[in-house]
Amino acid sequence: MAKQVICLDLDGTLISTELCHVKAFQDAFTKNGYPSKSNKEIMAKFGIPAQKIISGFFPKASKKEVEKISADKVQFVINDTYRYAKQIPGVVEALRELKGSFRLAVITNSNSEEAKLLLSTLKLPSDFFDDVVSADQVEKPKPDADEILKVERDLKSKVLYVVGDSVYDIKAGKAAGAKTIAVLSGQHSSKQLFSAKPTNILKSVADLPDLVFDRL
Repeated sequence: MAKQVICLDLDGTLISTELCHVKAFQDAFTKNGYPSKSNKEIMAKFGIPAQKIISGFFPKASKKEVEKISADKVQFVINDTYRYAKQIPGVVEALRELKGSFRLAVITNSNSEEAKLLLSTLKLPSDFFDDVVSADQVEKPKPDADEILKVERDLKSKVLYVVGDSVYDIKAGKAAGAKTIAVLSGQHSSKQLFSAKPTNILKSVADLPDLVFDRL
């Protein structure tokens, strides 16, 4: 019998990248002649694709300008701000335990180049994951279900759990018909996550094996 699939968000779920992305956004805004935004303002938008964050801040920016800011933001992550990313305690150990019983996939609204670099930098071995799907590989990223549906097509298997730190992860998981697990390791509060009505809420991915193996 084929192993069931767990989809895991990247930023704020598998790794801590708040400062990494905030600084990249701020540098990209400044480079393109737009006013900077505070850390708090930017982090409040986390969970949706970069271009939507940018157009939300600067609604008068043209599509071409938004694309340019987004591309610059990616380059700032790749060339500089990736160094601010940090491991979340217990995640590597949890993934190692889960890998024996499940197929694991990463679903992220980050760009594929960002995702590859951050996974490598944070020493999350590529052999942990059977698939990595990013926002630039689908038509409609989270909160739509396209990233999850692509994982199902790639792995030819139904996703059982979707795990993430934002309400957008929970919405995407529900849209795909999966069980949803919210984790409190990102920017969305327990109140925000509870309002999205996930199947379960955990402190972090470190607690995921206890849940799926019925040890709670």
